[in-house]
Amino acid sequence: MIAARIPPIVFHGTSHAFDRFDPRQLGRSVRNPTTEFGFFFSEDAEDAAYWARRAARYGRSGGAPRLITAEVRVDAPVLISAPKFRFYLQRARVSTIQRDLRAWRDAGHDGLTTVRDGVRWWAPFDADAIRFLDSRPLDPPPAEETPQEDPSGPAP
Repeated sequence: MIAARIPPIVFHGTSHAFDRFDPRQLGRSVRNPTTEFGFFFSEDAEDAAYWARRAARYGRSGGAPRLITAEVRVDAPVLISAPKFRFYLQRARVSTIQRDLRAWRDAGHDGLTTVRDGVRWWAPFDADAIRFLDSRPLDPPPAEETPQEDPSGPAP
């Protein structure tokens, strides 16, 4: 167990309009096996907005970027180091992620947390631990600020 504490409000970037987190929709926006862990949330609104714009540009839906605010409950998170999370993002197979997720659940963890690019992310393992608060559309990034590579990770 770790001492990290989830803030009262967290942010999720997406290219879909919705009003609740449905586990059947995991992986709909991005093609990355880390969606097996759950919905990712950032402690930083600008970080989540960045990922929303990437999902809108490169994701499967072609929808407009949106920023969702939520309350998330994670009482016993497992801490994933930055190098380990990078492994999950770039090289891990779905079977590896599913195996680790089972082991963490069996050990009593109800979510994960990691730090990516200086920002803490949270992912509860159960969508019932997420309380949807608000969703607002975002402007797309100017053309010169739009990254040209394919995203490597889930949108928080």
